Amino acid sequence: MQSPILHKVPNTFPSIRDIRLYTLTPSESGPKLTGTDLHGSSMKGQRSISDFFHILDCLILAVNADGYKLQQLDDDHRPLAVPPIERSSAGNIAAGSYLIESTVEGGEIVQRWIPTFFDFLRAGTGSPSKPKAKKARHDGSGSTASEKLDRDPTDDSQSFKMRLINRDKGCVVCLAAGIQEFYEFREDSNRFEGARIIDVALNELWDTRGYSALVSDPFTDPTNADNPFASPTTRTKKDLRRINSLENGILLCPRHHKDYDHFRFAISPKTHKIFSFHPATIKLQGVKVKAPWDGQDVLYPPPHSEFLETHYSTSISRAMKGDGDDRELDDDDDDYEELEDYEELSEPEECQNEKVRIWLHDSLSGSEIMSSLDFTAENKGNIETSPLGIISV
Repeated sequence: MQSPILHKVPNTFPSIRDIRLYTLTPSESGPKLTGTDLHGSSMKGQRSISDFFHILDCLILAVNADGYKLQQLDDDHRPLAVPPIERSSAGNIAAGSYLIESTVEGGEIVQRWIPTFFDFLRAGTGSPSKPKAKKARHDGSGSTASEKLDRDPTDDSQSFKMRLINRDKGCVVCLAAGIQEFYEFREDSNRFEGARIIDVALNELWDTRGYSALVSDPFTDPTNADNPFASPTTRTKKDLRRINSLENGILLCPRHHKDYDHFRFAISPKTHKIFSFHPATIKLQGVKVKAPWDGQDVLYPPPHSEFLETHYSTSISRAMKGDGDDRELDDDDDDYEELEDYEELSEPEECQNEKVRIWLHDSLSGSEIMSSLDFTAENKGNIETSPLGIISV
């Protein structure tokens, strides 16, 4: 019997990013319709208009105007004969193309730059090499830190997890959703995982932003290094950053841990409500997480709002910008291969388009990017598609 001929396994699944956003940019021949680097998701028709505007508010800003609106475009990128969508509009956002325009004539729209986890990875800092990552795994740590002192030994993982168990009692997301996923028996250990908000691989981000000064977890306090009940890496002085502090963790079930590391949902640092970024987690939208903040104890401090904010802004940026690859930051074996690929694609010299190269170079230098674009109501009809796929600077 003849062996079958192998062929490439097709991957024809669509992206969840089914919304494309455009702007009008001035030119000698008149305003042109320009594609931005913002790609949203209707969440299979389940994303409310108000929530979509909430995401956009984090990425764009109206200048000399009281706001902005969205004009839906047809397949030829012409405005549809329908009223523009405003933040007060009822219902859900539909898949399609939209023109972002000011609510008043002469208004201006600028794009915000928000800090994310990936800024440090693109810059080539805080991201370990493959050999060191593999050595860490061979040592049995399962960590993604670049140096031995940054690694998270198995005994410290257990200490971190047990402290989270005593604080959160169960998967904080399941409990928030009304699912009684409590840690009840000693044998329940493999049903729960200690999730770090800022991963140990991001030690450069941790240092640059001075996160060590924000934590108060007594188990990681260097002054308690001689205490037998302190965190193992505190006693051995291997975690001087205090990245294994409870302020940097939440207890999750394996499924929600994976979703959290893949940025499929985030927890608002202000309201503690869940914001979904994937259709698989849309049912969690608006659910309030309470467990870490219930019955606060100085021995078991809750997640720090600054760490939640960083994960939240990263989730928003990842959901609306980039190529849509399903990147994650966790302790899995494949992290470094994925993150290294991400870095290689993001180096400025790899970019052929000069405007994109300049934009990316500014991004990597850490400067705030605000691209100024003119929007005028009378020019809305005079549009043409531009090949530029990013807001010019």
